[in-house]
Amino acid sequence: MLHAFDAHGAVLTELRVNWAAGTRQVSLRHHTGLKVLTIHKLRALTLSRAFPWGFSESIHALSTGEDALTIEMQSGDTIRIDGQYLPT
Repeated sequence: MLHAFDAHGAVLTELRVNWAAGTRQVSLRHHTGLKVLTIHKLRALTLSRAFPWGFSESIHALSTGEDALTIEMQSGDTIRIDGQYLPT
């Protein structure tokens, strides 16, 4: 489980996909420094960028399950990445 740090308030700086390798990298600027989360065996990516609560680059909550990483943005948008997250 990814709760080694509290992601609330971290800034989402980049989402990157390596199609051939089936990986997705999520870069966050956190008060403790830059964090890069890598998801392997990428199966699906769903995201909205509609800003229902207003513009924000900050994360409200980040959660992991056995097969997905979900990021709820302070803008009200949600990013769901189906794949395998292995903490490093």
